[in-house]
Amino acid sequence: MKGIGMKKAIAAILLLALLAGLTACGRRTETGDLLSTNIARVYMKDERSSCFVKDGERIEGEVRGKAYIDIAADGNTALAWVDSIVYFVSEQGIDMLGSGIDAAEISFDGRIALFMLGDKLMRFSAESRASFAIAEGVYDIVQTAISPNSESIVFTAVFEGEGASMRSMLFREGELTPVLTDGSDIVLAVSDDASTIYYFDSAEQALCVQHNGEKTVISTECGAASSYNFTRDLSEVAYFTEGRKTVVWRLSDGLTADLGTGFGYTLKTEVYSMSKLTLPTYINGTGSFLNGLWARRDRADSGDYLFSIAYIDEKGEVDWIVLGADEGYKVSSDAKRVIWQEYDKIYMTDLSGKTTTLAGDAVSFTAEGDCKTVYYISLAGSLFEVKRAGEPKKLDTGVSRIEAMGGGCAYIKDRAEGETGSGTLCFAKDGKTQEIMGGAVRFEKRSGQLIVYTDPVISGEDVLYTVRFTVNGTDLELIADGVEP
Repeated sequence: MKGIGMKKAIAAILLLALLAGLTACGRRTETGDLLSTNIARVYMKDERSSCFVKDGERIEGEVRGKAYIDIAADGNTALAWVDSIVYFVSEQGIDMLGSGIDAAEISFDGRIALFMLGDKLMRFSAESRASFAIAEGVYDIVQTAISPNSESIVFTAVFEGEGASMRSMLFREGELTPVLTDGSDIVLAVSDDASTIYYFDSAEQALCVQHNGEKTVISTECGAASSYNFTRDLSEVAYFTEGRKTVVWRLSDGLTADLGTGFGYTLKTEVYSMSKLTLPTYINGTGSFLNGLWARRDRADSGDYLFSIAYIDEKGEVDWIVLGADEGYKVSSDAKRVIWQEYDKIYMTDLSGKTTTLAGDAVSFTAEGDCKTVYYISLAGSLFEVKRAGEPKKLDTGVSRIEAMGGGCAYIKDRAEGETGSGTLCFAKDGKTQEIMGGAVRFEKRSGQLIVYTDPVISGEDVLYTVRFTVNGTDLELIADGVEP
């Protein structure tokens, strides 16, 4: 059970804010980009090789070893690591970038990758499937930043023969030029036309921006523990201070909105890229962090996390919508409703704060899209469907796993106990159910596809599976046997 004392404390602290939210009206809630595609890695342990699947279809080729992937923001391309060997994965196939690589990053739009090969900083193009050096004589790379549409690259590095001093360089239209001549500056983000460069001044411990040649100090509360989120056009930055506050700053007018502690990232988009060499930096698929929903995380007495959802208006004011939800809440694609769970109850809350109870005996739930149809497993293990906050309809029994997709819900029922125990994969939609196949054990949801693990077998100390993919919940594509999750 979650910490009741902590829930009461959260409710007491935020009660006035919540009551204010109940009377709010006319909220202009915006949404950002949503993922519709993704790349997944499948590792065949017996063969000691990895293959890749995009939207249920296997990409041609495979790599030797167990790969770990960094997927581009839109899910169309990825970097795959096998120790220090790095590959670029796309619909066109798998391209090896090189071996002995210890730093590599993929751009927000997934069109290019940067990587260190020896003393060279290399640029790979997904279009040409070729690489070339943009800088040589690099002793150590500190940070890289690729503009949202891959038109400009800035990086901070230590060059050979220059001691420990850092230099920042801009690569644009085939030319390499110095920027931010102060050797204490570490680049964070650059606009496509290179007129805007955000950076961290390590001497002043300050977040700064150079815009059209003019420097602005945004904050002196940042440091080694800070991270930085940018909108897709770099017009706003949301940063963590050393005191763990989240602050939103806007380039056009200097608006500064202090959201307080506990906030993580905007719920307006699930599309983002990440640069993580030295300072964690993200580009998010939204034009603004304002006029949208954010989540705050608090730790309960039990050690579990509780989540509260707030609406952040155009001035950065915080208006609470949901308090003390369990992990696994769902926000509708239009951001007009939140489905959330507290203990065994499932609720639907709209932007005005109006809350409707959907179920009172739930173990878990799932929903997607507009979140007007919710599926949940009851305490007795039955599958229920609730449409538009109506009466729950019982669909099946003996259900252990559920996942909304394809306008319906994939689920596994009658799974036997034990490592190799399996059940039946089924699909429910509009109150009707159908059995898809036997031997199902578990599945994982990725944007655009469901990875289904079936037919478990013991191999030494491991349990290996046959893996199938589906993009609609009913048609399964066999990908590989002998797979380690």
